[in-house]
Amino acid sequence: MILSMLETQPSLRTIELARKFDVTDETIRRDLELLDSENKLIRTHGGALRIEKRIHDIPMLSRLKENRDQKREIARKALEYIKEGETILMDSGSTSLALAEILPNIKLTVITNGHDTIAPLMDKDNITVISTGGILNRRSHSFVGGAQPQLCRRCGKRVFAPFSHR
Repeated sequence: MILSMLETQPSLRTIELARKFDVTDETIRRDLELLDSENKLIRTHGGALRIEKRIHDIPMLSRLKENRDQKREIARKALEYIKEGETILMDSGSTSLALAEILPNIKLTVITNGHDTIAPLMDKDNITVISTGGILNRRSHSFVGGAQPQLCRRCGKRVFAPFSHR
């Protein structure tokens, strides 16, 4: 039942599940830990996240090598739409990394879940970098959980999240 609920929503809270199934929080925690150990969901503090089956399942190092020229071109095009003073959201993808590498050192705020997306911005002191935090997914070099939903809802700004599919 928990897994079917995750098909329709990206995250679940332990307290809400306990109420829905009329069981204790501890029972739900044990169930979530079991499902996490079976790689059916990602256990977080206070709940669980759906495991997304998408490009992030391909290791980051592999993605960095694929379609380099196209990713750089997408990044150059994206620059045309980014204006000083804006806040932009960037995912953990290799195309976002290409954009981070060429972003000019102008007054911007970048919110990202990408571990690798942060590194090229370190020396650009006019860019405020906000990491969403969360649990590090070593395969995708991204943080999951954390403050992502809250930051995205509150931000209401530009998004650069070029998901690519095979």
